[in-house]
Amino acid sequence: MTSQSEELESSVDEGGEVACLLLPTLALPVLVPNVVVAEVLLSVAIQKEDQFPWLLGWTQWRGVEVPVLSYESLQDEERSVADNAFAKVAVFHSMNPEGAFLFYGVRLAGNPKLMAVAAHHVGEEGELGDSMLGTAAEVDGLEVVIPDLTSLEKKLKEVVKPLPMDPVL
Repeated sequence: MTSQSEELESSVDEGGEVACLLLPTLALPVLVPNVVVAEVLLSVAIQKEDQFPWLLGWTQWRGVEVPVLSYESLQDEERSVADNAFAKVAVFHSMNPEGAFLFYGVRLAGNPKLMAVAAHHVGEEGELGDSMLGTAAEVDGLEVVIPDLTSLEKKLKEVVKPLPMDPVL
């Protein structure tokens, strides 16, 4: 079994480009290497969680309970997707497979877009208010967030109790 960092390194092609997914949220779109995303679910039921505004709740995915978060709520954005029981969700692989959870979801506001990104495509970068959110950057003229997935998972681990996991892959 390869580690997530090995998968990330292997996702760089000969031209130095990384296959990425641009994930639309109601705030800035989120840019991640495509190997981080296990699957995009087009319409899934979310069991609501009201304890934290950024933790929307839980969904079932391949026999596993997956926590679903709202990236725009993490950015303290007032905007939200219509409050219904179904949502489009990108399921992420955990960067720490020995951690409290193997997967978590991020609610999307539209369809993801595949992009090949090289270092020369990335323009000015700047920190967001909370370093956990990652870095704001410009990629091919589009303002995006490149999240700090390790810090994001640490925050999630602080509030999510691990559930028994027996994923059907």
